[in-house]
Amino acid sequence: TFSGSVYHGGMDGYTEFINAAMGMHQWTNPLHASQFGGVRKMEVEIIAMTLRMFNAPDGAVGSMTTGGTESILLAMKAAREHGKERGITRPEMVVGVTAHAAFDKAAHYFGLKIHHARMDPETTKIDMKHFRSLVNRNT
Repeated sequence: TFSGSVYHGGMDGYTEFINAAMGMHQWTNPLHASQFGGVRKMEVEIIAMTLRMFNAPDGAVGSMTTGGTESILLAMKAAREHGKERGITRPEMVVGVTAHAAFDKAAHYFGLKIHHARMDPETTKIDMKHFRSLVNRNT
């Protein structure tokens, strides 16, 4: 199984449970928080819990995304901006060759240089020696 290709754990009854939950909420759209207050409430609660979990400083904020690509894009944009604050003018990132395609999209959209670390075909693990060799002062 590839990461992201199967979204259940094979548990009995799980599909029925998900179908019931979807049936209750399939017509709500979190992009319209003014119409779906319950969705907005969940977002606020999840952000507050996450900030507490990571001991965020006073004044910290958060946002939620609706998918993997959007989450990765926003994280890479935030990392680029953080790097700028630290004086990095030519930002780079290192990812494994098996990383989500959104990392390549982020590199293209945000002007980041991307390095792909090799994977061992036997173990399917990233070659950490190669990975470390790609890290530099711009990563």
